[in-house]
Amino acid sequence: MPLVPGNLTYNPGSVGQPIINWSNNDSRSTMQRLTLSYSSTSPQRVSFCYTMTVPASAGTLLFPELPDTLAAFRPGAYNNLSLETVKFDSLTSYADCLDAIANYNGRFYEEEALSSYSYTRILRLPWQCNIFCVNLKRCRKRRFSFKKGFIPKPK
Repeated sequence: MPLVPGNLTYNPGSVGQPIINWSNNDSRSTMQRLTLSYSSTSPQRVSFCYTMTVPASAGTLLFPELPDTLAAFRPGAYNNLSLETVKFDSLTSYADCLDAIANYNGRFYEEEALSSYSYTRILRLPWQCNIFCVNLKRCRKRRFSFKKGFIPKPK
């Protein structure tokens, strides 16, 4: 298991461009995934979730500037901020992770070489001044195959 990252902080920065800082305590990890989500019903319903992948060496993320047409989705606040530190069982580079994310619509674990991994996650809520949750998980992707043209029915 990767070591637990720490010191996850959120600074609103300039309008819609928060600065998120943390410390990765595991130099043997391959990548980190930062997730920021927000939902509100006042004055109108707005909901969004961003997941950003960064190398294990990163400790700061400046949110990219969104154009005025997407102003409603500029993160000025959050409901949930989490950080995962990911370590793969096989020797894997950050570039391999990015390729798999691009090739499998964000699901890096669909790549056979990246299907076995472990991660630790920390979570921060806006009213919590400290990180309050640590999850440890070991993952092995399960492969399913379907006959051509077969679409499974929802349960």
